[in-house]
Amino acid sequence: MSDPALDRRATRAETREHPLLLLLLDGVAYERIRGLHDAGHFRRFRAPARLISVFPTLTDPAYDLLFGTGPTPGYEAGYFDRAANRLSPAIFTYLRGRNEAWVRHVHYRLSFLYDAVMYLFPRWVYRRELRRCRRILDARLAAGERQVVLYILSTDGLAHMLAPDEIDRELLLLDAWLDNAIERRPNGLDVVMLSDHGLGRLPPGCEQLEAFDLPGVLRAAGLRLTRRLRRPGDVVLPLFGLLDVARLHTYDAATRDRAVAALRNCPPIELTIARRGETLEIFAASGAARVWRTDGADGPCYGYEALAGDPLQLAPACERLRILQWQARLFINLRSSPAIDEAASRRRQLVPQLTRMFDDMVRPSRARERADEGRTQSRVRCQQTTIEQRSQSAPVRASLRPLPSAFTTREKLREPGGCAPENDMKCKCLKWRALIPLVLAPIISTLGRPGGGSRPRTHVAASR
Repeated sequence: MSDPALDRRATRAETREHPLLLLLLDGVAYERIRGLHDAGHFRRFRAPARLISVFPTLTDPAYDLLFGTGPTPGYEAGYFDRAANRLSPAIFTYLRGRNEAWVRHVHYRLSFLYDAVMYLFPRWVYRRELRRCRRILDARLAAGERQVVLYILSTDGLAHMLAPDEIDRELLLLDAWLDNAIERRPNGLDVVMLSDHGLGRLPPGCEQLEAFDLPGVLRAAGLRLTRRLRRPGDVVLPLFGLLDVARLHTYDAATRDRAVAALRNCPPIELTIARRGETLEIFAASGAARVWRTDGADGPCYGYEALAGDPLQLAPACERLRILQWQARLFINLRSSPAIDEAASRRRQLVPQLTRMFDDMVRPSRARERADEGRTQSRVRCQQTTIEQRSQSAPVRASLRPLPSAFTTREKLREPGGCAPENDMKCKCLKWRALIPLVLAPIISTLGRPGGGSRPRTHVAASR
């Protein structure tokens, strides 16, 4: 059976000018690559860009989102199977790769047997992966493939087990590996490199994470930890690899409320999130809030409401978005207001009338110029100036553009090619006619406004 995602990827690859290497890393933070790039490394790449990963930040949900193969059955291999009402066999699920549907899109992934060894000997596994990836890349490109996807897992082992300066030294080997891969292909090779998530550092002064007895807190609240949900008070707590996030499944809503009450005021817990339908209730020491989702014409939309305090610190951003939304609605209401449409119609009716009035003022002066046969040269020059000014004033019937050339002074008219001194009267008449559009413009603006010079009431109605 054909995979639509794989077919689309193959179609795009065939249209590329150069072969593409998509290099997937694990646990490499943006700040680390940014620091190396600023120091002069990875210079074949553009400046790195931030990427918002999934929450919790785990490999399988992140790359399932990238390749469109999600959602995963669980955040990690150890998860609660709702359909079967039981905990999954975590080790068996992990070794079989049943929680990694995205892996079928890559040409290389470290053998599952090396996953545990990677955290014991990260440097050894990392160098082994680089050698293995080079052989696979050469073989795939030699076979004529236009796109190769490689996933290097051992970078996560480096991030977990080594000091920051040691991690940087190991990543320089990756930089040299990429340089060699590109230089060995004179026809070109495009490379895209990204990571599924970063890796946070402990706060200053914190040498190690403190163990937190979450099962003990739940038992102290009178809840029963089980592998299946059979009666009120039963909870299932999958524990496999996550260290900073836990998922809790309850038998019913009453059991959920008891668990939330036990956890929300527990000092080591920063956030407690409970789901009610499509709404998430968020509790923290700083307050409470809720997040909800609605499906709109342009895709899913999310809302945030702070009920007490601001636990996610999103209130300022939501307020800015609310102001922008109000301004957009105001603009749309004003554009579609009947009063505004009526005012625009009145302007369209007034402009031709005032234009005819303007033409009637200009025609008598032109007749007098044509009757003056004794000053032919001056008459022609003044007439050219009049026509030029009229042509500039024609588009300005609603005072939409300025008329800088209309303000012609007597001194400028006396320059060579201008009016002679004996034609000062006609030059004055010409300047007076040039000011007509500027005088009529406020009249047009005032008469075209509903209710004369007062503001249209639609502004007030739309702003409510």
